[in-house]
Amino acid sequence: MRQLNDQTGTIYEPAQAVFEATRCIECYNAPCVDACPVGVDIPRFIGRIKMGDFIGADQIIREKCLLPGVCGLICPVERLCVESCCVTQPLGPVRIHQLQRFAAASALAQGNEEFEPVRSSGQKVGIVGSGPAGLAAAASLVNKGYWVTVFEAMDSPGGMMTYSIPDHRLPRNILEAEIDAIKKRGVEIRTGSRVDPGELLEQDFSAVFLGIGTHKPVSTGIPGCDLTGVYQGLDFLRLVSAGSAADPLREEIAGRRVAVVGGGDVAMDAAISAARLGAKRTHLLYRRSYQEMPAIESEVSLAQQEGVLFWILTNPTRIIGDEQGRVTS
Repeated sequence: MRQLNDQTGTIYEPAQAVFEATRCIECYNAPCVDACPVGVDIPRFIGRIKMGDFIGADQIIREKCLLPGVCGLICPVERLCVESCCVTQPLGPVRIHQLQRFAAASALAQGNEEFEPVRSSGQKVGIVGSGPAGLAAAASLVNKGYWVTVFEAMDSPGGMMTYSIPDHRLPRNILEAEIDAIKKRGVEIRTGSRVDPGELLEQDFSAVFLGIGTHKPVSTGIPGCDLTGVYQGLDFLRLVSAGSAADPLREEIAGRRVAVVGGGDVAMDAAISAARLGAKRTHLLYRRSYQEMPAIESEVSLAQQEGVLFWILTNPTRIIGDEQGRVTS
């Protein structure tokens, strides 16, 4: 079993994947398929793994999901396919995400074959934004014969996957390999390109798809949220994902107490990241009950393992700073 990272767990070895696949009873009316947001034919791809056709399994997944490795790592399966699995005993539900992850890793290990797209339509489509929506649209359109160019304002493609999801949840080698596979299918990605969609239509693009995401954070609006040392969740995670550029953030957090407000996945990622940056103690404040916490269970469990302290039914009313305008409590 190959260790991937401590939250997403492992990538199965072939024998382990085949064993896990044999636990699937391939339901006729598979509830796992109904629970999948994109409708991946789960029994069918698992059946391929049973037969040892790992590449075929990946191809079936890609019929519906164009970033199978990414989804196998970060999809909230506890609330979707795995939760809906009919198998419960003796080993619990089939680990569908593990099998999808294995199939994607097997295909990537084979190397991305060069793919000559069929340019049957002769039309060009511009896509603004290279997050999951933009990349999925690009791959789907190029498969239908369109010339596709993706325009990305940032220096690297991937959107929130690259700049907001920490490496402990989504290793960059997996993300980069899957983006590279899309590029090899004939999609052109231009990074550092901020464009006006209207101008693209005035050029030779027949259509423009906007996949710009929702990057603007929502402020709590409480007094003191503009103090130095107070970060919006997504802004904090972008700094964490900045590699060596995050060193100043590490110096700021190391040995200090950190409070994270919220109970969703972004809050968990921020709390886990703060703990790993060397915070003396990380506190997570959530205004509702533990049962109402929207974060997925695996994220909550990892935060607990990292020593994050949970304060339930707690909501700050203001943030206190010193005379220099820096947060103190």
